[in-house]
Amino acid sequence: MTTNGYQNQKPKICVPVMGAAVSDILEQTKWAVQETCDVIEWRMDYFPSVTDERQVLSVAEQMKGMIGEKQFLATFRTKQEGGERELDAASYETLLRCVGSLKAVDWVDVEYAMLDKMSEKLVSDLKKCGKTVVLSSHDFQKTPSSKEMLSKLEEMEKAGASIGKLAVMPEKEEDVLALLDATLKAKRTLSIPVITMSMSDLGMISRICGELSGSILTFGCTQKASAPGQVPVDKLAMCLELLHQ
Repeated sequence: MTTNGYQNQKPKICVPVMGAAVSDILEQTKWAVQETCDVIEWRMDYFPSVTDERQVLSVAEQMKGMIGEKQFLATFRTKQEGGERELDAASYETLLRCVGSLKAVDWVDVEYAMLDKMSEKLVSDLKKCGKTVVLSSHDFQKTPSSKEMLSKLEEMEKAGASIGKLAVMPEKEEDVLALLDATLKAKRTLSIPVITMSMSDLGMISRICGELSGSILTFGCTQKASAPGQVPVDKLAMCLELLHQ
């Protein structure tokens, strides 16, 4: 039985910030902080100067000054997993270590598919820096079987993840149910919490019912969604509160 401590809790809400110009990033952060949310995600793949360590550190520090007590998640989403741009493995690792060294950053997203291209110590080094490491996997083409999805979450646990994250694309109603089934089994068997979602409008229910299935966090949008099927954050907060009651 899992001992991850997240069972039967209302999922946290994360709002992504996806600006390109620094002024846009800070403006989006200002609006995100005013929303009913727990985590602010900086989608660094939208930032053109993402390979300039000094600029990355400057923006992250300014964002944290606005975020305050909310959690700060740093994410570079590669193009093959739905992001805006590519980085080679060495540059990707350098960026993650850069933001991982910052006191301002609380959570760091690491794409599971990139692990074998980087140092085997990356995850443990980030955790030594006090970071919550979210190992993530995104499939924009299909939904694997429930067994395959659970297996991937188990692999993330073995790889040292603080949290396992899985996003998949449904083609039919059964795909959404498969995702929820894998999530519930992960909740009951893994020692780490998980974040899961079935994308698109068809999978929208998976972004709302985490308290039942076991997904500990869901993403809500303000102006622009970072993935298909995201719910406006104000409506998302209302739905989660209603289900929690």
